[in-house]
Amino acid sequence: MNPADPTADSRVFHVWRCFGCLSDFIFAEGQSKGKCPMCGSGAWVRRAFAPPGMEPAGSKLRITVLNRDGLKKEEQRIIYKAAGQSGRRARERLIIDHHDPEKTVKKHVVEEWDGSTWVVVHEHSETHVAKHR
Repeated sequence: MNPADPTADSRVFHVWRCFGCLSDFIFAEGQSKGKCPMCGSGAWVRRAFAPPGMEPAGSKLRITVLNRDGLKKEEQRIIYKAAGQSGRRARERLIIDHHDPEKTVKKHVVEEWDGSTWVVVHEHSETHVAKHR
């Protein structure tokens, strides 16, 4: 925000997350979001808390994507906390992918905030046979 701009204080901004690549973007209220510049997805989720890297430790976010039949396609659980070794802000994501009817993929990602971006410090995934479909 430019302090010399008298209209800067009156504008309202919202943080939106691209559901395709999980990148966060800040848009002015009323501004069209269109497609994500990172992955081209048009699916957006409005963030209910602080901008990237400023989330309070202990805050949690759970996102579930359903298809038109009401079946779960993807579930994400995100927890913001302090990293044990470095003490930096960290987020832990568990992504459960149900897109394939034959298998379920669980992906675990731990990222730390380096002051400007999220840096992946741990990542692994497991594939299981799908249940109850």
